[in-house]
Amino acid sequence: MGSDAPDPRTDDELRACLRDAEGPDRVAAAFELGLRLGAAAIPSLSLEQEASSGVRRHLLTVLASFGERDAVLAVAEGRAGTAEGEHALHLAVQLGLVGPAWLADRFRDGSARLRAELVGWDAVDWAALVPELERLLSEDREDVRKKAAERLLGLQPAPGEALRAYGLAFPAVAGEVLEAWARGPEHAALATALPVLVGWQDVGLEALVDAGRRYGLEVLQDVVVGQPEAFDLVQGPVDRGLLWSVTDRRVGLGMFLPASWVAAVGETLAAPWSAAEEGMLARWAEEAAVWREDAADEGWVEDEPGAVQVVNVLGCGE
Repeated sequence: MGSDAPDPRTDDELRACLRDAEGPDRVAAAFELGLRLGAAAIPSLSLEQEASSGVRRHLLTVLASFGERDAVLAVAEGRAGTAEGEHALHLAVQLGLVGPAWLADRFRDGSARLRAELVGWDAVDWAALVPELERLLSEDREDVRKKAAERLLGLQPAPGEALRAYGLAFPAVAGEVLEAWARGPEHAALATALPVLVGWQDVGLEALVDAGRRYGLEVLQDVVVGQPEAFDLVQGPVDRGLLWSVTDRRVGLGMFLPASWVAAVGETLAAPWSAAEEGMLARWAEEAAVWREDAADEGWVEDEPGAVQVVNVLGCGE
């Protein structure tokens, strides 16, 4: 008998199959009864008496096709977080049996598995779920965290505190969050959190530069000592006394200064110098001389550290 041949069994034989046969045969019998009898098959499709979750899912599909709203919703609510409950949930959405607010309730009260499933759905009232979405930002699963962040960013064009913390914790996947933060009213908090590194790349700094942000050196003085590239965010005119102090802190680390910092040194710290400033320059010149001697001995080829750069640009090391 070919696969397209009609099923020779009677309706009663199909009902008996539903009771006694193996799972796949019970599923086939359920679909056949549904095709033959339409909604009249419903009394024979008992979810309560079916022990197999897999078969129940198939029975539920048949019931849903005849508009059995109560059965679908009962499984979606009563079996939430299980494969059966998720199947019922999909059916409920496909059949238009539930709305965004109902789905929001399922998300709010559901298991971690159900929330991970629903966070990818658009047909949910996400505006009612901000606290729940914020909690998902610390989930173990990266895909769940990312989707929750996307939902929140759609609700918060200027990222809230939880979303900003997520951006700092997971910068490699939070570029849009950092960009929105840099454009928003809390941008200074991102500046003072620098560096936000992905490898050697400061993605937080890039977001602020792209957003056109600039700050006084008094705001960034502690930041630039540890992350000198952030000097690109310093706006002029630069306070002379503060630049002396911050540059001295950086020189003390024996590390380089970025071009923007060196340019500010040349413009702001030019002669004439006070006695205190000349003393600082003498110390820097001494450090520069030691570095040059060591570099010559070792054959180093690398960026010159701060002392050498300042001495060079101010011409005070001769």
